[in-house]
This record gives sequence, C-alpha cells and structure tokens, in this order.
Amino acid sequence: MASAMKTHSNESWRLRAVLLFAIAAIGFGASPAVAQSSVPDAVRQEARQRFDAGLEAYDAGDFEGALAEFERAYELTAHPLVLYNLGLVHAGRGDSVASVEALEKLLAAPSNGLDPDETALARSTLQAQSAKLGAVKVTTTVSGARLQVDGLDVSALPGERIRLRAGVHQVAVLAPGFAPSHQRVTVASGSLQTVSVTMEPLDEALAHLTITSNVADASVIVNDTLMGKTPLPSSLAFRPGRYRIRMERVGYRQQERVVDLQPGGTGSLSLPMFVDLEARPDSFGELRLSISEPNAVVLLDGQPAIAPARGVRLPVGRHHLAIRRDGFYDVEREVIVEASTALQIELLPRPSYLRDYVESANQTRTWAWIAGGVGAVAIGSGTGFLIWNGGEKDVASRAFEEQKAIATSGPTGMCDSKTCEDLVNIRLNRLKETRGRDKWGYLTVGVGAAALGTGVALFLIGDDPERYAPTPESDVFGSLRLDVASDGLSLRGRF
Repeated sequence: MASAMKTHSNESWRLRAVLLFAIAAIGFGASPAVAQSSVPDAVRQEARQRFDAGLEAYDAGDFEGALAEFERAYELTAHPLVLYNLGLVHAGRGDSVASVEALEKLLAAPSNGLDPDETALARSTLQAQSAKLGAVKVTTTVSGARLQVDGLDVSALPGERIRLRAGVHQVAVLAPGFAPSHQRVTVASGSLQTVSVTMEPLDEALAHLTITSNVADASVIVNDTLMGKTPLPSSLAFRPGRYRIRMERVGYRQQERVVDLQPGGTGSLSLPMFVDLEARPDSFGELRLSISEPNAVVLLDGQPAIAPARGVRLPVGRHHLAIRRDGFYDVEREVIVEASTALQIELLPRPSYLRDYVESANQTRTWAWIAGGVGAVAIGSGTGFLIWNGGEKDVASRAFEEQKAIATSGPTGMCDSKTCEDLVNIRLNRLKETRGRDKWGYLTVGVGAAALGTGVALFLIGDDPERYAPTPESDVFGSLRLDVASDGLSLRGRF
C-alpha cells in the first residue's frame, strides 16, 4: 500500500486546504441552495468530522477509509472542488478510471479554485493515471443495445469508447429480443480494442437471474464464462436453458449450482462462500482493528468478528466491514486485507449523543474545578492560619516564660502571692489555647487536600469535553482567510 501512495505526507496539506476551501464555499454563499444560514448544525458538525476522519485515513495510507469519508463530505458539501481530493484518493487506491474521471471533470471547470501547485499536481496525477488506461469500442447492428463491462452497466452506447484499466475484462451486449453476447477482451494501456458483436434473435423471452454472495470479489462463472465479480450490480440475462454457475475466490471453497431457467422467468441464487481451511498459508492475512469506542459490534462480511483488536484471520483481498455502536454513525466500508493489515477506525458521534456527552463532561469538569478550587482555598486558608497561629504561640510562650521567670526569681523560687500565681496561670492557659488551635488549621489543610485530590481525580478520570471536537482547521463554516506561503497554502480563521 505504501508504494501506491504519492508521497501523501507532502500532499496532505493540499487535501486539507482544498477540501476546506470547497466546503467553506457553503458558508460564503457560493451556492444559494446550501447557503450558510440554511445548513443545519448537524450537517456542519458531520461535515467537519468527515473531513478530519478522511484526512487522518489518507495520511495513514488507508485509502478505502479516506474514500468513504470524502465521498460523504462530497454529499454534504456538493462542491466540485472535492473532486480534487477524490481524484488523489482514487489514484492512491489504484482506481485509475475513477481518478481520471474526477480530475478531468475538475480541470474542465472554468474556475476550479486550484492554485498553480495544486493544478500541476492534478495534471501530473491525471497524466500518470491516464497512462494506465486503454479503451474498448463495441459495435453492433442492433439498435437499443446496452453494454456491461465486468458486470457493471456503462453509460456508453455501442460505437463509443469505453475507458478501462489495462487488463482482461468481460464485455456484455444486451438487447431486447436477442440473446446476450458475452466476450472476454484484453485491453492494453494506450490502445483501443474494437469488438464487433453479432446479436442472435430469440424465439423465447430471456430469463433473468440475480446472483449474490456473502463475500466481495468472488468470480461468478456461468458455463465457464466469467460474468463478473460480486457484488453484481444487477441481474444477469440468459437464454432459457440449464446453466452451471460457479463461484470462486482464493481462500474460499468453490461453490457450484446448476439451475434451469424458463422463458421470461426471474429468480435469485445465493451462493455463500466458506473459508477453505486447507488453502495455502499465503492465501490468508490478518486484520487488526483499533476502534476509538468500546463495546462496538464489528461485522466482517456479515459475520460477527471476535476480538478484532487482537487480529482476525481472513483470506487476502477485499472484505466488507460494518461497525455498529449506539450513539455513533454506522461504519460501512471496504477493507483490503494483506498479510498484516492494521486499521484505526474513528467512530463519529451523532448529534444527540455528542450533545449529551459534552453536557455531562462539562458538568464533571465544572465539579472538578469547584472541588479543586475549594480545596486550594482551604489549603491556603489552613496554612495561613497555622502560620498566623505560630506567631501567636511564640508571643504566648514568651509571655509565659517571662512571667515564670518573675515568679521564680524570689527567695523561695515560687510565687509569694496569689496575684503572682494568677498571672502565671493566665499566661499558661493562653499558651495552651494557642497550641490547641493548631488542630483547626491542620484539619482545614486536610479537608482542603482531600477536596483538591477529588478535583484532580475528577479532572483526570472524567471525560474530555473537547474529545470529539473537530480540529480548528476544519471549521469550514467560519470566516476563513487564505494565506500563500513558500511551503504551500495555509488557512487561518476566526472561530
């Protein structure tokens, strides 16, 4: 994966800047339909969360995660500049066709908001990804035919160029009243492959069969012809008859069924795939998930995953990951499992959960400050009292010693009058009183220390109100100013 990344550590600031600028256009009224005043707070919050999560995933080399977050950000912002981010992410994940389509659309815009460096990067990425593509052109004499490539409907019509990544592809031509045509085509980079298809009229209506499985990227083979890989986007059309349907993927046991299709019939076939424990060891990898929230339910290919943090053994390749946690947005995304794959998944809180969390955390933090403040005041007061009382004890002690010296200075060494005895007792009682007051000072210091400790404990173990706060840079609905520096584009704002 690292080799596929285009020095993203140097490019991430571009992703950040452009996506911020794009989403900020909402706040600046670039589109009346999404003017700032009409954007709900929940949408603003989610847009910022998606941006941060997408950028973190991109910087970590998790292009599937970045794609999921940026696509959601694009849905929320509806701004073409986000195509810049999507073009780079698609390039990083090896989808050259999607990368080229996004960047071509971006660069074709008369005013796309890119600076010269970003334009240069977009053009160089477009050129590099275009070099990995070839094209196929399908011709047929049947009007109204539609085309499929690798099981996916394409918008091109017969006779138009279809841009494809270099390699082997399955091309299908479908037309009402004619037998479907399926051909395997090898496309070389930079070349145009022309395929001429003669359609055979049908005496009977086609049958349609929907084929599904629990895993992605399983090859669907019908009578030894590759029809595509799961998940197939639509049903397959066949001439009536008997068909042998096989599903294969490395690391899984092959599944096969025989079906009889009637004229005009429709049906569905589910072929669940099971891990082949006897497959080669290099057919398997390990996926470790570090999830930001505890008690999340993790599903891999629809099955619960036990202890995903310690690692789950899976066949290498693409898998569907779903994560559920009350109070948080669901995660639905694809993961690519290699020999050892570790992913950090940040769950994003929903508005109601976030509101309750922040309120509770702020209350705890307030009590922490109150307890700490009261404790600090009590410690200061108790310490001050002990210092003051220490002076009072010194005065009382000197007065007692002076009166004692006077009483013992006579011939008998003792007081020779009741007045003398009374003065000695008064000085002694005063000394005892001042010494006895120390306990109140120590008690106050002790209570203050306990309160201060409680405040510190509440602060340390309590929730952080800012835990889910998006970074300041992603406050795309604030007032932003663009600054051009020697090392790139930066943004500043008043929030």
